[in-house]
Amino acid sequence: MSSSLKAGDLVEIKRPLYEHWGVYVGDGFIVHLASHPDVPAAVSSSVMASSSSVWCMVKKEQLSAVAKNNPWRIANDLDGKRNPRPAHVIVQDACALVGQTMTYKLTTSNCEHFANKLRYDMPVSLQVVTGTVGLLASITMGLGLLATVGWMITRHSN
Repeated sequence: MSSSLKAGDLVEIKRPLYEHWGVYVGDGFIVHLASHPDVPAAVSSSVMASSSSVWCMVKKEQLSAVAKNNPWRIANDLDGKRNPRPAHVIVQDACALVGQTMTYKLTTSNCEHFANKLRYDMPVSLQVVTGTVGLLASITMGLGLLATVGWMITRHSN
C-alpha cells in the first residue's frame, strides 16, 4: 500500500474492462459501492455494464481485498479544479453510508460518481464522460469512413 495514501483520498482500481472507485477511510480500508448480496452476480455484472439500474450496497472493506491483484492509484484528479471537502468530513460521511442500499446506474450513479460526491460534493464520472466522447468520436469516424467508401464506390462505378 502506498505510504502517501491519506484518509479522504479517492482510490481508482484498474479492472480489465473498467475502473472501480472508492474512498480511503484509513487503516487500509475503503468505502465503495459493491454488488448487493440479493442481486445475482450475473445480473449485477450485466447491468453494471449497461444503462439499466441495479441495487448496490455501500461497503467498507480492506483495499487489498477489493483490489486483489489489480493495480490501484490515488485518484484525486479533480483537486486542481474542485476543492476537496475536509478529510474528516469525507471519512465521516463515507462511513455513515456503510450498509446502505443505493441505485447503481453506469451513466449517472456509478462508483466514481459516488466517490467524487464524497470528496468534492459533486457526483461526476470522468470515465463515463471520456467513454461517451470516445464512443461519439468512433461513431463519427465510422460514418465518415462509410461516406468516403460510398463516394469511392459511386465514383468508380461511373
